[in-house]
Amino acid sequence: MTVILCLLWSLIIQNLTVTAIEISAEEIRTVLKTLKSQKAISRGLGIQPAAGFAQGSCTTAKNKRGNCKPLRDCPEVLATIREVYPTICRWQGVYPTVCCPNESVDTNVPNLQVFNCGIRPKVKTRNDFTQLSRTTPYDNRFALIGGEEVERFSWPWMTGIFIQISRNRQMFICGGSVISENYIISAAHCFEMQSPSAYSVRLGSHTLEDGNRYEVKSIKKHERYTSKQVYHDIAVLKLRRKITFTDNIRPVCLPKPSFVKQNFEGRTVVVTGWGQTSLNRTLPSKVLRQISIPIVGKKQCQDSYSSLTQDQFPRGITVGFICAGTPQGEKDSCVGDSGGPLVIEDNGSWVLLGVVAFGYKCAEPDFPGVYTSVTNYLEWIAANTELGK
Repeated sequence: MTVILCLLWSLIIQNLTVTAIEISAEEIRTVLKTLKSQKAISRGLGIQPAAGFAQGSCTTAKNKRGNCKPLRDCPEVLATIREVYPTICRWQGVYPTVCCPNESVDTNVPNLQVFNCGIRPKVKTRNDFTQLSRTTPYDNRFALIGGEEVERFSWPWMTGIFIQISRNRQMFICGGSVISENYIISAAHCFEMQSPSAYSVRLGSHTLEDGNRYEVKSIKKHERYTSKQVYHDIAVLKLRRKITFTDNIRPVCLPKPSFVKQNFEGRTVVVTGWGQTSLNRTLPSKVLRQISIPIVGKKQCQDSYSSLTQDQFPRGITVGFICAGTPQGEKDSCVGDSGGPLVIEDNGSWVLLGVVAFGYKCAEPDFPGVYTSVTNYLEWIAANTELGK
């Protein structure tokens, strides 16, 4: 059997054109073996057999539109196969058919800017942000530890997400961001229950008890998200009624198409949330808090996380993530902050660059927090909201 498998893989490699790109046949062979062995169990590798691909259209591992083609006929996938495992449309024996990006569409990133987005009320400048932390290895972010209390209503897109746990009681579970009069963006791992009616949000809040309550009509989690892994951890919530914008409730800007090619390494970003105020407290903060931290390069972030067991992130830190934190581990997001915003200022407006996702412990030295990159999911957001229409 071993001999037969080796022969089959040799046939695949012989049929792939690799001379035009800087990748060896051995590397392709290794990736293909991994894909083949996990095709039945892992959506986290970007594997989505058959369903939805009958007509040949598909979504690539980078969330772009594409068409199903044999791997040997898709140089774009071959060129990045070391960093990004492809979406598999189907297997024809031992030959994978992959989602190959449509060049004419792939570069057409939608502009989802909303009028008057990203505008904050006038607030005092704060430079002495204090620390946040986390709890267990690979934990999803349920809170901001430490930090500094924000000026009331100074982050008007900040959303508190609650789940109904009894007839008269709700429990805070995650953060989110207002992106339009109908939609909130958050993390997929926040929504384990199937019924949207179990969830509600509070807007225009400084504490978890004030502000305006809105019921959730529908929840769309990324179709390739799985709770067993951390990839594609993004979701959009549609509310039952339109949001009434005020000075205290406004949408954050989504990234411009030009952000796709920008390198934000070293730039300062702000994270907000209602998290634990110390590792010894399990309750969320009574008030909204904030920290200011720098963006960390993907290579540095990958080097940090490569030392850990990677059951939950077998592909490491991909293009779907942004990392942020300090080398000393003084500032970080943590348990309770899941789904909340990581924002950056751009020409006077604030832009949602990331969604709080996961990390190793909390404020651990040399382990930055990991955030879902909103820029990487603009086409997905457009396809699953009315913003793209």
